[in-house]
Amino acid sequence: MNVNEEDRKLQDLLHEMEFAPGRTERNQAAARLQRSRRIRREYKDIVKWNERIVKFFEEPKSRDTLNRMRQLLGLQQKEEEYLLSERICKPRTVTKQS
Repeated sequence: MNVNEEDRKLQDLLHEMEFAPGRTERNQAAARLQRSRRIRREYKDIVKWNERIVKFFEEPKSRDTLNRMRQLLGLQQKEEEYLLSERICKPRTVTKQS
């Protein structure tokens, strides 16, 4: 997950700041740290935004509903393909014209 990756970067950036030989290097590491924290916050917001939806579909009852909806979609697509295709009429009775 991206949040975890940013957490690992945090430790690297903190060590980089701690052992920076001068002010310039420390300021550059601090700027990278700031960008990393902002990116991490964005990832956390994405997770929070979708959390309830994911939990809903993890429930067995909801999973069954989702599977039934997939089946319904497949049947609907087949029906639409048939109705939009070129159909021909096949006579069921043979009549002779005189």
